[in-house]
Amino acid sequence: MKKKSISIFAISVIILISACKRNRLDCPNCPKPDVKEFLSSKTKPIETFSIDASTGGNFTTLQGTYVTIPANAFVDENNTPITGTVTINFKDIYKKSDMLLNQMPTMFIDNTPMNSGGEFYIKVTYNNAQVNLSQGKQIRVKLAALSTINTQMLPMSLSEEFAWNTNLSNGLSFDSTNYYFDLNSLDYTWYNADHPLYSDVPLTTIKASYTVSSADNFDQNFVQSFIIFKDINGVISFSGQFNYAPLSVNCTIVGVSMDNEGDLYTAFTPITISENMNLNIELIKTSEEKFISRLQSLD
Repeated sequence: MKKKSISIFAISVIILISACKRNRLDCPNCPKPDVKEFLSSKTKPIETFSIDASTGGNFTTLQGTYVTIPANAFVDENNTPITGTVTINFKDIYKKSDMLLNQMPTMFIDNTPMNSGGEFYIKVTYNNAQVNLSQGKQIRVKLAALSTINTQMLPMSLSEEFAWNTNLSNGLSFDSTNYYFDLNSLDYTWYNADHPLYSDVPLTTIKASYTVSSADNFDQNFVQSFIIFKDINGVISFSGQFNYAPLSVNCTIVGVSMDNEGDLYTAFTPITISENMNLNIELIKTSEEKFISRLQSLD
């Protein structure tokens, strides 16, 4: 009897595993890989620099951001000046593909799209403790050179997940090729030279639903959706529906999902935004290399 029970259990497990393999995208009992974790795994790493706090210094990132630290710029939590070597963690994002992979879209706090001149994150520590800027000191971040400068750009900081807000406690200036972001405090958040768009353009709704030919009961909740704009440096992240899409603008809807075995399914759907769009998009099994290549072609 004991052997029979074990055999029945083993057969049940085999049937369950077989069902998952047969319908990997609609298996309710199979673990679902995290799409966000997959996207994050394809991002560029944070860069690390060391600066003598007493003398200050500068560094240039791999993407061309130039950061200047003045002498005696930092104090600890007790407002005591720091004189040793500080560690600076820095990450910068310029391309639309990197915005998507880092899940750092350009969306204003009112959910409208924005045009980015560059996003960055900075963290400064001394003996593993975060430091503050000394009164009157300023860190200047010279963003990488661009072919076109938008004179309406504003200094932004990340106010909540996926949403930016104007932060006029910092400064933003420009010349013919670069933006200069002046930090007057260290808030340990993301910063952005950005500008809200389409204030004079009618907005509409985009609804995106997805199908997969190999799955009968595909779960829409496991799809990450993005809008990548063609003519501006901007990306929007949304779930199923976006209510602030500017009419007559060219863009590409990108859908990303994974099955329980970690296989990638994606869709790239170019559209011109029209009134109240309802899109039914088929996800296709895609190699990671092809997905990254398609994504970078939209930069």
